[in-house]
Amino acid sequence: MLVNVRFSKIIKILFIYLFFLLVSGNLNAYAKNKNQVINKLNKTNSIKFAFKQKSSSEVIENGECILLFPGKLKCIYDNKDLKELIVNNNMLVISHKRYKKNYFYPTSKSYFEEILVKQKLINLIKKSQESVEGKEIHFTYIKKNSQKIIMLFKKNNLELKGWIVSDQYNNNLEFLINILSENISPNIEIFKIPSIN
Repeated sequence: MLVNVRFSKIIKILFIYLFFLLVSGNLNAYAKNKNQVINKLNKTNSIKFAFKQKSSSEVIENGECILLFPGKLKCIYDNKDLKELIVNNNMLVISHKRYKKNYFYPTSKSYFEEILVKQKLINLIKKSQESVEGKEIHFTYIKKNSQKIIMLFKKNNLELKGWIVSDQYNNNLEFLINILSENISPNIEIFKIPSIN
């Protein structure tokens, strides 16, 4: 009887030890992923990429973008409206060239403020909950207003794969990207905000 009690205590101690070993191993792996993604971002000044954008209303749009850190983005959509999106630091413009219409918004009202400024993106990753989903690393951050941002990175080469944004009403915007080139030197004029008419 005494041998069985000692044996069961030893099994419990071994189980607890293995549990903490597995948990600490996973935490170390997550810390390693975060550090590697941050190191890759620190070496990235610009990216050119193809994108697929999907909204909660199941509208799917495609196109191509150039992102220049910090705070500059130009996207040209493949659609009949000749839609373009330009972000230049504090201003976001959605342009429908076919109809000669421009819509102006402050970036502070969008998720671009966190994603397009490298240091803010890195800080967001540091504060995020990490998970590995198949071939992707997900960094999930929930803001005070219940808005959720999930940043997606490829597990094999740590490239940015896109982001998913959800608001407090469960409206989602999924923006998936395929990087075409990195650290290019785009003409700064392409990020020029059109004049307000």
